[in-house]
Amino acid sequence: MNRRDVLAAAGSAGVAAMAGCAGLGSETISNPTEDQVSARETTLAFQSDDGNQVAELTVRTAEQRYSGHGGQQIPVDIAITHPEKTTVTDLLLSLRAPPAGRGVTEVALETPFGTPHPSLDLYAAPDDAASVLAVDDMGEYGDGTVLFKFLLLGADDAVSELAVDAEVGLTESGMLGTEYTLEGQTLVPLPDTS
Repeated sequence: MNRRDVLAAAGSAGVAAMAGCAGLGSETISNPTEDQVSARETTLAFQSDDGNQVAELTVRTAEQRYSGHGGQQIPVDIAITHPEKTTVTDLLLSLRAPPAGRGVTEVALETPFGTPHPSLDLYAAPDDAASVLAVDDMGEYGDGTVLFKFLLLGADDAVSELAVDAEVGLTESGMLGTEYTLEGQTLVPLPDTS
């Protein structure tokens, strides 16, 4: 066998080996580390199996409640930060004031993007009275920090916590990038009625 035949055979073997690696890997992370940063801020940190930080989801509530039409209002911000070479592709956020959503009449969403923005759905879940935000395709808005500004409307004095469930799709760029599904939940204290 001459040198060209050996190189061609080696090259073919390399291509065949790479063919199995060309697709994105996938990993589900459902055990984030929770950190109560302050009385009004909670962070869920998602790490991959190899220990790398994949993303953080931060829930921040206002320092106080505000009086408004229909009762008390409580601003709540949810931010998703992630490394530069990753993109948020889709997400599902569920907000519920325990027990079973009672005590909050509505959850409003300030439009989180410039125009045009991705198509989003905000609806009441029929089974547990949660308000659910679903975005199937974040598009270019998933490249940077993703921020949603919610407003809990008609909150009564008994509402002291907000349950947040999240499922976030994240893609790592590059030929050997990974597709992540991040799943987490937290219970965040809400400001007192004083």
